[in-house]
Amino acid sequence: LAGEGGAMAYDALATLLERQGRAPDALALLRDAVAKAPRNQDLQYALGTLLERQGDVAGALARMRAVLALKPDHSAAMNFMGYVLAQRGRDLDEAERLVRRALALRPDSAAYVDSLGWVHFQRGEARRAVEVLERAVDLSPDDPAILEHLGDAYLKAGRAPEATRAWKRALEVLTLEPEAAEPADQRTSLERKLKALPSTAQGR
Repeated sequence: LAGEGGAMAYDALATLLERQGRAPDALALLRDAVAKAPRNQDLQYALGTLLERQGDVAGALARMRAVLALKPDHSAAMNFMGYVLAQRGRDLDEAERLVRRALALRPDSAAYVDSLGWVHFQRGEARRAVEVLERAVDLSPDDPAILEHLGDAYLKAGRAPEATRAWKRALEVLTLEPEAAEPADQRTSLERKLKALPSTAQGR
């Protein structure tokens, strides 16, 4: 388990198990690894992300706090916590504080800028969300998750035609690069949003 290489091997195996529909085995593997090496921040982080994907938000946040206790400047853990809180509309002030700390360390991270935009979106600050998410897209033009977020913000800001373009671009990216989708149902989500728009907003 020593070192980053050992943690990466465990993370890779856990990811493979999860993709095979064996999430309980993946969780057991990482829990055992963390029990053997509780001060390994990479293992703690890997377990946290897996717990979140399996719906255990409290467990995921606890693991990220453990990561930050081991490495206070772990920007990915800060961003992860901030985004998870924002995604659920919880503790948005804390979410913003965490994301801004991450951005102070990595100001050009598209993922971190996206998280900040999502905090504004969840607060109902549509115009500010658009500004921030447009910057995230500038940093990573072909990220379908960021494009979908930008489309959501455009729609909330009353800019349905721009929302349509952003969502359609996200679908194009998923068609060209299917592996780019993190959630398996992102394509379905995008198609549902486009279908819900009036035809005038879709340029038809």
